[in-house]
Amino acid sequence: MAGIFLLFAVRRLYAGLNGIPYSRGRLIRMPLLYLLFTLLSVFGFGTIDIYVVSTLVLIPAGAAAGLFMTSKPSFFYVKGRVFYRRHVYIMTFWIVSYVARLVIEFTYPFNLILEIVVSGLLAATTGLIIGEVFNTWKGYNSFISGEGTARGVS
Repeated sequence: MAGIFLLFAVRRLYAGLNGIPYSRGRLIRMPLLYLLFTLLSVFGFGTIDIYVVSTLVLIPAGAAAGLFMTSKPSFFYVKGRVFYRRHVYIMTFWIVSYVARLVIEFTYPFNLILEIVVSGLLAATTGLIIGEVFNTWKGYNSFISGEGTARGVS
């Protein structure tokens, strides 16, 4: 599991810095992976109780915030394909929250308050990523229709 996550994290940060080829499938798949990792970290280590449920409520709240707080990513062409750059700070914060969640689970397993806070941050950041996807989709439509600014990269 740790190896899969590490590969996922490194690839996401690299792609976020250098640009990601735009595709509708990738736009749907990536937030689902973030959501899956979040759900596995929250449900995978303990019993389902009120703190887990209250933590997961922050995902839709984060998505709503992501709609308003994140701006459209930058789009550009590389050899005729549309690429975009995501907000690196959201990805980085999610990765840090996820790693912190795992570390806390194994080093301080009985510190419920710490688990709630970190799980809440992880859930809210996952929601931000989901909200960011809607802004990416809107930004892509603007870019393709000519309303956005195109930067050509050969």
